[in-house]
Amino acid sequence: MPVETPSTVVSVVLPVYAGDDPDQFEAALASVAGQTQTELECLIVVDGPIGAELTARLEGAVERDGRFRAIRLAENRGPGVARNRGIAEAAGRYVALLDADDLAEPERFARQRAHIEATGATLVGSWYYRIGDAGDVRDVKRLPVSAAAVRRWMPLLDPIANSTVFARTDALRAHPFREDYRYGEDYDVWVRLALAGHVLCNLPEPLVRLRVGSGFLDRRGGWSRFRTDLANKMRATGLYPVWARPALWPIVFGLAACRLLPAPALRTVYRIRDGLRFGAAAGR
Repeated sequence: MPVETPSTVVSVVLPVYAGDDPDQFEAALASVAGQTQTELECLIVVDGPIGAELTARLEGAVERDGRFRAIRLAENRGPGVARNRGIAEAAGRYVALLDADDLAEPERFARQRAHIEATGATLVGSWYYRIGDAGDVRDVKRLPVSAAAVRRWMPLLDPIANSTVFARTDALRAHPFREDYRYGEDYDVWVRLALAGHVLCNLPEPLVRLRVGSGFLDRRGGWSRFRTDLANKMRATGLYPVWARPALWPIVFGLAACRLLPAPALRTVYRIRDGLRFGAAAGR
């Protein structure tokens, strides 16, 4: 088991695979290097062969900053395996997650660490900026804020954005990502943590720039997404009293079934869902 040192209070787990954009990957790494929370390590989990350009960006980051380290998987195993491997090797008492095409705001880790230590929460996410492929800010995505609101909305939507997660390392080790899921593996973890009584919440400020460029919604549909989403949402109904769950089941099925719609119709559903605006006060 890794031993925490003063330089590794926070372990950033950042998977990269062959399909990632080299420029976006390098920008994600730079956003970690620029954190005001400096006592960190960045574990870059290389999920299979990534090619010469991504390798060059990776090696450059490791050479420039001694806090960066590569963990290499021989073959592409998917996000669940990659994150679990990084979490297993994390030396910090906190793990921060970030995808290879997203950006962390400079104060993100410091603000999340302060919140988790002040409140005793297990996991804290945040609102986020949605950005295009070129980094242009489109809007701010608001999510439920308080632990009670997160639990209340859990069966209806994924209330925690993966790239905003800052959590206690021991909790993520006790509730690892499902390695047989290629989609929704993060949602599954949040549901299991909530069912186990852990406190999950969001800071009501955008601390991440999450990329939702071309093809983002096109990857959200299909039978495999439907099955995974339905399983996660049905499991999350366990957060409600037994007598209330039957009323949720048809709603949950309908929401998951939206993933079987043609892409244009699915985009419409997402636009309607995005109309939900969780204000800081309302989120509590």
